[in-house]
Amino acid sequence: MTISILIPVYNHAQELVACLRALKGQTLQPSEVIVIDDASTDDPGAVIQAAGLRNVVTRWIRSEKNQGAP
Repeated sequence: MTISILIPVYNHAQELVACLRALKGQTLQPSEVIVIDDASTDDPGAVIQAAGLRNVVTRWIRSEKNQGAP
């Protein structure tokens, strides 16, 4: 079974850390975790790296300009 997780984030780096920790603790691990950063100003990439969870994310997509929810 293949499981892909898509996580949109905008200025919620600490919540993203909690989300990734929860994913890491699951018995059935996702095949991929894709984080889409909508030009956050709180640098979620650095927060994720500092938390030691960079290996959980398989793809990181960062927008240079905030696109909004739609």
